[in-house]
Amino acid sequence: MGIPVKKAATGVQEWDLLTIGEVAERTGKSVRALHYYEEMGLIRPHVRSQGGFRLFTEHTVRQVEYISKLQAAGISLAAIKEMAGILGDGGTGGEASEKLKAALQHRLDEVRGLIRGLVGLEAEMTKALEVLTDCKACALKPALENCQICGARAKHPTIPPIMEAFLS
Repeated sequence: MGIPVKKAATGVQEWDLLTIGEVAERTGKSVRALHYYEEMGLIRPHVRSQGGFRLFTEHTVRQVEYISKLQAAGISLAAIKEMAGILGDGGTGGEASEKLKAALQHRLDEVRGLIRGLVGLEAEMTKALEVLTDCKACALKPALENCQICGARAKHPTIPPIMEAFLS
């Protein structure tokens, strides 16, 4: 039967419209987060129901999923808003493409830096797991001074930084 809307939704059937709760459920975001995205101008309702409820489309679901991916990569909502705004600034396609290209390159450089950092952290964690395997037989209290005199030092000449950071 569909949701009664104030005006016809061009290209979208009434039964294809989603409430904000449905968008939240589909994307794993809270309704509060989606309201915040809407306040920031990152998403907007396609239409409103006769009762005034915001109704969204599949496009909104894809937008929110991509916002989540960018946030997971360490990109702030302000930066996401800046990038999204480039296409709506009213310039030509050529102008917008150059601005967006520069913004995306900057964010790509940030993501690559994050990846390098994560690869380094992965290596440290892997090394720590190797060392901890040899720690099973240790009868000493876990402390920096004890680990520095450990009998396993021949096999592991240095304490992995991730372990050293948490030893007292």
